[in-house]
Amino acid sequence: MSDTPILCFAAPADWPAVQSVLRLQPAYEGVQDAVTEIVKHGRSIKRPFPEPTHVLVEFASAAQRDAGHARAVLSFTTDPHDTEPDCPLTITSLYVRKEARRTGIGRRMVDRVIKLANKQSVHSINIMAEVSACPFWESIGFLRMPIPTVCDTVNMCMPLKAALGCVSTD
Repeated sequence: MSDTPILCFAAPADWPAVQSVLRLQPAYEGVQDAVTEIVKHGRSIKRPFPEPTHVLVEFASAAQRDAGHARAVLSFTTDPHDTEPDCPLTITSLYVRKEARRTGIGRRMVDRVIKLANKQSVHSINIMAEVSACPFWESIGFLRMPIPTVCDTVNMCMPLKAALGCVSTD
């Protein structure tokens, strides 16, 4: 088996690995239930925005995937009920195991989402970032939105025109 990292859409067989990563982080409202439906039960149906509709998972290698050990999970959605052509894509969560942080995994996962958004002609990517994670998101090109919040999160956006320069060329 190869030691090449695997970044893929999560399949039902990946549920134990995805669940092990999700357990390490505080749950966002609606995200864990939706991720469970998508991955464990294979049901990526239209959901009320902003619940995720897609889940990416990253494994260090095929052997790690077989062992059920994921390093990171990212969930995202577009509003399935929005018929506007410029509907943003929203990253609903990004969890990276502590020991795997600062290795480029989060950036690679966001790059994959940017590529998908470009294929769908999406004009921007939005997130609600924890204040402590803002330096990461800003380093990728996300901008803080001037929307006041009363909690420990910040609205951030990346116009896709800016995102094109961030995407790797693999």
